Amino acid sequence: MSVKSSFEKEESYKKLAESVNAILWQYDIESDSWEYVSPQAERILGYKPKEWTNLEFWVEHIHDDDKESAKSYCLECTARGEDHVFEYRFRKKDGSYAWIRDEVSVVMKDGDPKKIRGFMIDITEIKELENKIRDLSFKDHLTGLNNRRYLDKEIERINYSRKYPVSVIVGDLDELKCVNDKYGHKMGDIYIKKSAEVFKNIFRTEEIIARTGGDEFAILLTETDGKDTNKICNRIKEAFKEKNEKEDLPYPINISLGCATTNKKEDIYKCYERADQNMYKNKEAK
Repeated sequence: MSVKSSFEKEESYKKLAESVNAILWQYDIESDSWEYVSPQAERILGYKPKEWTNLEFWVEHIHDDDKESAKSYCLECTARGEDHVFEYRFRKKDGSYAWIRDEVSVVMKDGDPKKIRGFMIDITEIKELENKIRDLSFKDHLTGLNNRRYLDKEIERINYSRKYPVSVIVGDLDELKCVNDKYGHKMGDIYIKKSAEVFKNIFRTEEIIARTGGDEFAILLTETDGKDTNKICNRIKEAFKEKNEKEDLPYPINISLGCATTNKKEDIYKCYERADQNMYKNKEAK
């Protein structure tokens, strides 16, 4: 092959590489330097190829929540000579974050990794769509609270955590059936939505509140003992009283509450059952 045709072929490959919607790159392990970063880096992330200096540049721009896992996974796979694919959030030059899918190949020589190369794909739009779908599957559409499916997922997660003690509060609206029978289900929905407003005003958005059924609600409180849980139940009761004073409704919004706290590392579902039983005892005692 002539020098000219070889050059033309190299230029053709370069144009092809720089036309795809991804950042192609190659990093040299021994010199700790990026031998090549395609121009798409500036369009996708805001950084010019020359700004990619060493490995630390990549690490320091990964989102704090993803940094340790992304770095460890990449280094461990590279040390074993294994190609790998992983996802993480990368801080763009404007301060926002892009979700990156990084597909990496390891170049070995004499049994040791010498270079890694691959391409970074911006998957932010896909992640945002996934989050919307997840929110739809975990949200109660009437109240905007979490649903039972989300609650079950969180119970499973917390069961394996160390955030003990865990307390559960279960609430059930009183006489909602009477409201539905006399004024229709639209009025019943108003009662449910206004009850959800009470919970939203008391608890922070990151706390686990769910509508678990037609007129039923549940709250998971990590690292909360029985004494504090009783105080929270009293706050909920007071908040419902205040709500009734402000609202002009055919019936006051009343709720029966039951609570329970885990014994050491008791399964949270058992604690949930005890809270539910306590709620029905309190409802019957009214």
